[in-house]
Amino acid sequence: MPLELQDLAPLLLQRERQRSDVDVEMLTNVLRDGKAANDRRKQLVKVIEQHPVLSDRDMAFRNHTERYNFGLKKAYHYVKLLEEGGYSDPLDQQTLYKALGEPLGFDVHRAMFIPTLDRGAK
Repeated sequence: MPLELQDLAPLLLQRERQRSDVDVEMLTNVLRDGKAANDRRKQLVKVIEQHPVLSDRDMAFRNHTERYNFGLKKAYHYVKLLEEGGYSDPLDQQTLYKALGEPLGFDVHRAMFIPTLDRGAK
């Protein structure tokens, strides 16, 4: 039975990774603004992964009404997590939000409304 490209590609990739002399951890730390920032990102991602509601990524398998209702629930738990966890740093909030893996219903609010208010307050 001949090997297909889809079967061969993972084998070639694995072989190349084994032969590589790149320090993956060092490269990751450089790309993620240093070891401390990368460790913090991992810590925040773990918070989302361990949360019973925020870790759910099955939105694609829900109908419109279910997605809407669960999106509201997820948004509520995200805000509650920020408040209870004391995550006031915008970078931490952004990292947590990205770890959700899907947009919530208040993206427009975060992207447009709050910056407009901030500009008006100055």
